[in-house]
Amino acid sequence: MNKTQELIQQSLALEIANKTLQLAGLEAELKQARETIANLESQLETASKLKGGDE
Repeated sequence: MNKTQELIQQSLALEIANKTLQLAGLEAELKQARETIANLESQLETASKLKGGDE
């Protein structure tokens, strides 16, 4: 493999690693958003029960 091919391969490997890290970050954000939604739904349900409504 010549130097140009090695550099291209290294560049692609770095790009893949970067995309993998970005994906992991997005997955963490998605998990946090789902937890926030679940918490808000729970609060809404509690508030609805305290209010006596069936909303």
